[in-house]
Amino acid sequence: MSPVIFYFFLGKAFLLSTVLKVIHTIMVHKKIFENETYLFFIFLMTKRK
Repeated sequence: MSPVIFYFFLGKAFLLSTVLKVIHTIMVHKKIFENETYLFFIFLMTKRK
C-alpha cells in the first residue's frame, strides 16, 4: 500500500467523521442551529443591500 493511497483514505475517513459530527451537532442543537441560520440569512440580506 503506497503512502499516497493511505493518506487519501485517512483524509476521507477524517472528512466523513467531521461531517457526521456536524450532522450530530445539528440534530442535538436543532433549535439553536435554526436560529443561527435565520440570523445568518438576515446578515446576508442586509450585507447585499
